[in-house]
Amino acid sequence: TDHASPDVVFDRNWAAGILERSMDRLFAVYEREGRSEVVEVLAPMIAGMEERAGYAEVGTTLGMSEQTARAAAFRMRKRLRGFIREEITATVGSSAEVDAELDELFALFGSGPKK
Repeated sequence: TDHASPDVVFDRNWAAGILERSMDRLFAVYEREGRSEVVEVLAPMIAGMEERAGYAEVGTTLGMSEQTARAAAFRMRKRLRGFIREEITATVGSSAEVDAELDELFALFGSGPKK
């Protein structure tokens, strides 16, 4: 049972929705580009949903070098951050609020500054 306050539960649900929509967009883009295997292997890893494998292992799985796998993950993280920013921008009243909401989102999932 979650004993969190209603505000915390609301914030968690909001953040989960942002992340889910952003991941859906990421998968759709890679599928349109014909790179489904890349997103299926790297996205769960970069989003923290799976234990992080080494880039050499990921590269072997994807038929690429370790350096190429590392670069692909970097580009994927950058794209995902862009989608998250766009999703947040659509939910706030002004562009000035976007960075604060990003901080809040990452803090909720333990990967950013705490408020």
